[in-house]
Amino acid sequence: MKPILKKLYGYADMEQMIRSAGAWFVGSFTMEILDNYDKLQNQDTKDNFIFCFHNKYFEDMEIHQLRNRINCIIRIIESNMVEDAMEYVLNSNDEKIGCDESKVNAQFLIDLIHSGQQKLILFD
Repeated sequence: MKPILKKLYGYADMEQMIRSAGAWFVGSFTMEILDNYDKLQNQDTKDNFIFCFHNKYFEDMEIHQLRNRINCIIRIIESNMVEDAMEYVLNSNDEKIGCDESKVNAQFLIDLIHSGQQKLILFD
């Protein structure tokens, strides 16, 4: 599959994306972004997805901030770095991450990938 956003060039770029989005956000929502990746291919369906996501989880966040966070996860996915990102979340400082569920979700996603229940999209 062909990426829709600029791919990351390495681990340092991935770390920057995680810091930009927030490790708690990456850990909590990467699986949801993966599961809805097809909706993010078209600008209209992407806008609708982000609008619904905003209304469901983040009404108090500016929509452009949410869009930026989601784009960070998309770049991680399209750079074939999902497992690396989940490991980064798992190794993050508990006090800094501030969300226990982020680590639970990150480990759950890794377990699903390893068991074959969650397929990753491979990009060139």
